[in-house]
Amino acid sequence: MSTFTLLALLIGAATSSASDVFAVTSETQCAESLPYGSCSAPLTKDSSAFFCTDFKDVIHEAFTQEFYVDDDLQFTIDWAFQSGPKTLETRFLDAVSLGEEVIWTIEAAPGKDFNGITAETHHGVWRFSNGATNLATSFASATGGTSFSLDDGTWGAAFNDGVSEVDGNGEYENSLSIGNDLLDGWGHQNYHSSDYSCNTWYANGVATSTGSIRNVMKLGSYQGTCFHGSTLVTLKDNSTKPLTDVELGDVIKTSDIHGTFSFSPVVSLPHEAGNTEMATFLKLQTETGKAVMMTPGHLVPMCDEKTIVTASELKIGDCLLTVDGKENLLQISSSQERGVYTAITEKPFLSVNGIVASPFSVENDPGRSKFAGDGAAASGSFPEGLVNAIKKKARNGLRGVRVD
Repeated sequence: MSTFTLLALLIGAATSSASDVFAVTSETQCAESLPYGSCSAPLTKDSSAFFCTDFKDVIHEAFTQEFYVDDDLQFTIDWAFQSGPKTLETRFLDAVSLGEEVIWTIEAAPGKDFNGITAETHHGVWRFSNGATNLATSFASATGGTSFSLDDGTWGAAFNDGVSEVDGNGEYENSLSIGNDLLDGWGHQNYHSSDYSCNTWYANGVATSTGSIRNVMKLGSYQGTCFHGSTLVTLKDNSTKPLTDVELGDVIKTSDIHGTFSFSPVVSLPHEAGNTEMATFLKLQTETGKAVMMTPGHLVPMCDEKTIVTASELKIGDCLLTVDGKENLLQISSSQERGVYTAITEKPFLSVNGIVASPFSVENDPGRSKFAGDGAAASGSFPEGLVNAIKKKARNGLRGVRVD
């Protein structure tokens, strides 16, 4: 098996999907009384309250929150973390010690109207609880337990003008305001002992203390490995197909580090079909008008045929490989869009909207920036450090060959 075949199988397991439920909280169990440990079965909205520590090493950049009362969906919240990809364990530990900067996108369920608000997007800082100093022990426990947090915890969004902070150790309090104003809070939390405050839930700042709550927390995609779903790949008959429609076995146009093109079958599709995950995309446009949208962590080969950078490291004037040869970047812009996709083949790079790019990225790998000139690069192999980094992140793929 070639190195890239191995990478193709592994990278499908290095991402998370909209179906990755890592926690369910209720009106009586949301922090200090929240059971935790290894999952015996996948969590759903009908599960008992539980925090599944099996997800602790999964890389992600977003959460999706679904909030149900009496089995009726009230609202969803998309959490777009601004600090980049992290494991779930690191995300929570950082939220406790430092705070995690988030862009929250709230959408009321169909037919719901919360004081005239059906959708809004705001910016804030999530602390979970600045007193939850035991979380490292909870994540490390081999047997689990009955108290995920020893001191409170919050599941939701709160904001006002400017950057505000939501902290389970102090209600939905805006750090720029005076007192404990709930303001525009959404979600629920324990801000006192014994989780008795979990039964109070907030929608647009209005507190309600009735109903049976099921708060479902899902991992969003590892956005370092995504193109926008509208991105086109080229099939062997020279027709094109958007990534949303690509299937296992499709033979698509690929490239090596030198810009030599061939066709290779798709062996893994890491992202869930039809997903609506929110992501930040960079739109790269060349001097001839070729343009592709990819997330900032995506790897892109440069025209020197030996260096790879992330999309976020590119600057105007940089030279990229395309189906028509080497072209300079004319424009870089960013936007928030829904739908994240990629396709893994046995070749190192894809032709996406006519631009050569990797199907994936690996963050914080010291070997990711350079190929080994005409050696490893020419044969289609990443440095050993990159392979090892992906192996460490491997989980079971959504659509592709299962890796144990």
